[in-house]
Amino acid sequence: MSVSRDFLRIFVWKPVRLAGCVLGAGLLAIVLLSAGERRIRAQGGAEVPPGQPTLEELHASMRPMTRSAAARTLEVLGAALGLDLAPKGKPGTRPSVEKREMFRLLKKDSLANWIGELEARPDDAEVAAPVPVQAFLAEHDEALGRFVAHLREHGEALEWEMDPADLPDSPLPNLVGILDAVRLLEAAPLEADRSGEASKARQSLEASFRLAESLERRPELITFLISLAIDGMHHVQVRRLRNPLEEWAARLGRRDLLVALRQALRMEALLIRDMSSSSRSDYGWLKPYVEFSLADAARRIDRVAFAHDRLTWESVQGNAESLWKNPCPRWNIVCRVGWPDFGSLPYRVVRRKLDREVTNLILRAKVRDLGSCAVDSRAAPGKALHLERLDGDHFEVEALVGLEEPHPDTICKLPLRFLGTRP
Repeated sequence: MSVSRDFLRIFVWKPVRLAGCVLGAGLLAIVLLSAGERRIRAQGGAEVPPGQPTLEELHASMRPMTRSAAARTLEVLGAALGLDLAPKGKPGTRPSVEKREMFRLLKKDSLANWIGELEARPDDAEVAAPVPVQAFLAEHDEALGRFVAHLREHGEALEWEMDPADLPDSPLPNLVGILDAVRLLEAAPLEADRSGEASKARQSLEASFRLAESLERRPELITFLISLAIDGMHHVQVRRLRNPLEEWAARLGRRDLLVALRQALRMEALLIRDMSSSSRSDYGWLKPYVEFSLADAARRIDRVAFAHDRLTWESVQGNAESLWKNPCPRWNIVCRVGWPDFGSLPYRVVRRKLDREVTNLILRAKVRDLGSCAVDSRAAPGKALHLERLDGDHFEVEALVGLEEPHPDTICKLPLRFLGTRP
């Protein structure tokens, strides 16, 4: 029995032709997406301002990092204090279970809350550390002294791994451990200062500065955010220590925050762009679409990085996110779902610039015999900071910037009005 031509045409050739068309369209899409991804990579810096490197040039300029001897020694010294400073998932020296639990309870029950309260206080009135914190500092005085001495002598050599050829899989420093170390290095100088040990207090603060600077040498957005949090802790110490040094103002202002933010966002763009080549990635037949989507997302984040240069105090108030909302087109599902939340970054950075001005004026009022005066603000152009001398050695510093509307996802701790005392 022969098969009819109609049967072949309807039930065999049509499905074969349809499958061929679908396959051809798929292959064409793969070719076009791959070509588009290469084009975006090649032209990724087309909108970069003159004098700035493209993403490709920025990537090529990055150097590999390894965990330095100074970092490994810091792990050993930190372990004696209950601090875990070894990168997550990597071999290294970690504290014993007993030491780790001891510090965890100290942080949970006393240390973190006390530091948070100090950050929000609008004055430099003496506030003793909780008894458990005092006991810990006394018991670990020698171990903490070795930790501080190492940071002061070798802080510039602190470095952790980073492989520019595989950014998504490069390990981060132990950021939680570093934050814990800074909390301890905040408590130590405040207690030393309260006990009249000004030199010891200054050494602990210097060690904390060195540890923070090691993170500032990293390019990631998360390390930028952690370093910004540590910077806030340093403001607390500089505002409260009774025998400050005027040079601390330069230490707090050592980094252009807008430039640092731009670099961190561009690093985020590189990380997202290179996620398709990560060893953890397995996108199968969707790989061309994912690569094209990630390359497009990276280009859009790079635009945001340079848009931050135009920030003003007024533009970051409230929920002003017009520049930072997800700009991804509907076709780019990867970008629309995975776009990082940049909403609070502009406010955090401009607010910290204003914090610097307030702290600087507090420091000058403590170190110099300044009379009442007004100082123009650079963080909030058109606004001013006011210093008023009060009775005795007291003074008040206030940033006259009007009603502040913090971004909904942020909590302002450092006050813009502060009552201080001249030593």
